[in-house]
Amino acid sequence: AVVSTQSTGDVNEADMSLPERLEYMYDLAATGQQSLDLVASLGEKFKNIGQWKNPFATAVLAVLSLVAAVALYFIPIRYVIIAWGINKFRKFGVDPNLIDNFEVEDFLSRIPSDPELEALKEPSRRHRDIMSTRK
Repeated sequence: AVVSTQSTGDVNEADMSLPERLEYMYDLAATGQQSLDLVASLGEKFKNIGQWKNPFATAVLAVLSLVAAVALYFIPIRYVIIAWGINKFRKFGVDPNLIDNFEVEDFLSRIPSDPELEALKEPSRRHRDIMSTRK
């Protein structure tokens, strides 16, 4: 029940009652918390790649990085960008309703964050970790 001006989406606080203001502030805080959670999760995923928590995905990334480095040593970056652009426009020229895939996001979605790793631990191992921190 947030009152907003015409089409800009700006909130007019003068027209809001106290419960509406509290609800607006709560929604704003929840959005900020979700954004910080996303940033923290991405940081944990990059950390887990570096610590080889998912060995297969990290090995694939290492091999692809090595192949890309060797390829970029021999192929000028201008040709790589031209090939990428032609491929991108070719896909949408063949099928205009194609939903494009963002490979980096797809790869990162397969890497677990720290809370996901904690949930995947064996119960006896999790209990042993908790008991060792209490000493």
